[in-house]
Amino acid sequence: MDSIFEENKKNLLDRINAMRQTGDKVSNSDNVENTTQSAAEICIYGIKSTFIDILIDTMKKQFNMEFFDNAEEAFGFCIDNKVKIVLLDMDPPTDWKISTDVFTTIKTAKPGMHFILMTKSPHTTPVETLAALSADILIKPFGIDVLFKNLKNKLLS
Repeated sequence: MDSIFEENKKNLLDRINAMRQTGDKVSNSDNVENTTQSAAEICIYGIKSTFIDILIDTMKKQFNMEFFDNAEEAFGFCIDNKVKIVLLDMDPPTDWKISTDVFTTIKTAKPGMHFILMTKSPHTTPVETLAALSADILIKPFGIDVLFKNLKNKLLS
């Protein structure tokens, strides 16, 4: 599975480089599910869990957002749409390595993208590394008011 993921990631990075060279918009290929243009400003990436389910239910009342549990779909959606913020779950059942790949791939294509890492363990190497690359950290459990304030501030900036 890792080799398929790496191949898809390489193909997507090749598309991003082609887009930068030509100035064209990236078009979806067979390796990334075709999504329609969306007005969603927030993308959530993680594996379905009680935490993610509650987060989605709470946020969908206040924000225009999309959830993905597939990294390739998240890449394509964030690159092809006007997403401003990506929320990344860094804790199991989500694999932190794949969350890191989501961050790296999207940040390469859209350097100005805002990222918020949601984790119980803020002092792990992966979380600290992404924070050093401009990601914000929300330590679980966090109040929904803290999340909403953070999101609204980033959407207005």
